[in-house]
This record gives sequence, C-alpha cells and structure tokens, in this order.
Amino acid sequence: MQRISRKQHLILIVITILVICSCNFIVNKDDEQTKSAIESKERIALDKEQANLLVTTSTTAIEVIGICNVVENADVNQTKKDAIANLKEQQKEILSEIKTIAPSLMITVPSNVQERIDNLNINKEKVNFEFNRIDTKVKKQKELVTKLNNKSKNDKVLDLTEEILPIIDNNIQMIDQIASLD
Repeated sequence: MQRISRKQHLILIVITILVICSCNFIVNKDDEQTKSAIESKERIALDKEQANLLVTTSTTAIEVIGICNVVENADVNQTKKDAIANLKEQQKEILSEIKTIAPSLMITVPSNVQERIDNLNINKEKVNFEFNRIDTKVKKQKELVTKLNNKSKNDKVLDLTEEILPIIDNNIQMIDQIASLD
C-alpha cells in the first residue's frame, strides 16, 4: 500500500470540510425556507381571521343600527328613544371607523347599510325582544373587537380597536341604563 503525501492528505481534509459545510448549508437553507413558509401561512391565517373579525364586527354594527331604528320608532318613552338614538350614532361611528381602515387592509366591509337593515328580520311588536337583541349584539361586538385586539399585530387595527372598545363599553353601559328604565 502506498502512503499519501501531506499535500494529498491536506487536499482530502479540505474537500471533506467543504462537503460537510455545503451539506449543512443546504440543510439549513431548507430549514429557513420551511420556516419562511410556515411564517407566511401563519401570517395569511392571521390576516384572514382579522378580516373576518372586522367584517363580522361591521355586520353586527349594521344589525344594531337596524334594530335601533325599529326600537326608536316604537312606542317607548322619550328617554329610551334618546338613548337608543345615541347608541345608533355610536354604532354608525364604529362602522365608519371600520370602513376607513378596511381599504388599507385590502378588506371589503358591508357598505349597503340600508339594504342590509331592510333584510333584517325585526319584530316591531316585540320591542323588548328586539332591545335584548341589541344587548346581545353589542356584547358579541365587544368580544369580536377584543379578540381582534388580542390577535392582530397590525398597528392600524390595534389603533382601531383601541378607539372602538371604549365606544362599545359605553354602549353596554347605556344599554344597562336603558334596561333599568323599565
């Protein structure tokens, strides 16, 4: 058997090291691509959920506005009518805030408010039932906006939720006050 020279030995060591490094590079590159793909999928899922929450929140606001219209026109005392009118205006403000931010997030929120209100199944004879629906919808709206606030990493959405949450809290207090008038 023939011995290899130092030069050949050194070349063999260098080639071995280069092969190991290139294999590590390929493996790590695949890991980075996998991480990137996972992060992209997570970001897309988060954006979808965020869009869904915004659309649902705006739809809930439209429903509350519609129910407020019916309760406002029903045979209730003036204090209740004024409170309902205030609640309706605040819901319109929430809807307006969502519509303002939606295009920048490439989201389309319901815009045909009156048409949607007309399609609601609202019972004009059962004002108390409809008033309870308002209470339920506003509480649902708070849950949606809170969830949106907790899930989102988008500064615009976080600013929006920080603006809307106090309005919704005020709505809930107002609804409780209206309920105590009965």
